Amino acid sequence: MIVGTILTGFVIGIQPSKDNHSNNNWVYYTSTNAWLEATESKTIYIYYKQGNGVRKYCCSGHKWGNDELWNLNYYGHDISENPLFREKNCNDFRRNYKYRASTSGVSYYMYFNANLPYMEKR
Repeated sequence: MIVGTILTGFVIGIQPSKDNHSNNNWVYYTSTNAWLEATESKTIYIYYKQGNGVRKYCCSGHKWGNDELWNLNYYGHDISENPLFREKNCNDFRRNYKYRASTSGVSYYMYFNANLPYMEKR
C-alpha cells in the first residue's frame, strides 16, 4: 500500500510539457523564393505540423509570430509535390521546381525548391 501511494504521488506530480506552439502546432520552418511565372517571384514562409512520423507543410506570404500561427489555418497555402517536376513533356520553368503551393482565391500555383523532410504523401 505504501509503495502504491508513493508511485501514485510520483505519477500525479508529472506535468505535461508546455507546448510552445499550442495554436494547432504550426511551427515555422524556413523561407524561400517561389515562382508564379518565369519572371515573377515572391518570398514565402514555410510552416509545418507534425504527427505520426509525417509533416504537413503550408506556406504564407507573411511571417507569423508564435501567437499568430492560428492564422495559417485560414491564410496558409497547402504545399504538395509538383507533378511537372522533371517532366519531359513540360517545356517551361515549372519543371525545375519540386514543390508547388496553391494560392487562395485563384487557380494558379507558386513553384519552389526546398528541403521538406517527412512530407505527408497525398
